[in-house]
Amino acid sequence: MNPWWCRWPSLAADTTSDEDLSVSLQKANSMDPQIARELDRPRFYRVGEAAAMLNLSSMTLYRAIQAGDFPAVRVRNRIIVPARAIDDIEQAAVTSNSVVDTADFTTMTPPAET
Repeated sequence: MNPWWCRWPSLAADTTSDEDLSVSLQKANSMDPQIARELDRPRFYRVGEAAAMLNLSSMTLYRAIQAGDFPAVRVRNRIIVPARAIDDIEQAAVTSNSVVDTADFTTMTPPAET
């Protein structure tokens, strides 16, 4: 039986040929620089990372999230901040040329029941 990492194509060493790698590199090199930057960015940030980006303390951001004033995702006891939420807040501030309230970017819609 193969080790566990051989079952995952991205982790198995022998699943990608040199030809496939060169094709992928050619596509990446011909890609629009804006799209390439977007692909390199993380989709989620830890609260500490998001707080540092916003020049806030982590505790301030945790309190805003707890109060429902800042968009975040909770998975069990882990809280992460979507990069898109920060981008949307920034874009709204720049577009409106005024102060935006982060509470306007949160929704308290419960998940659909199955």
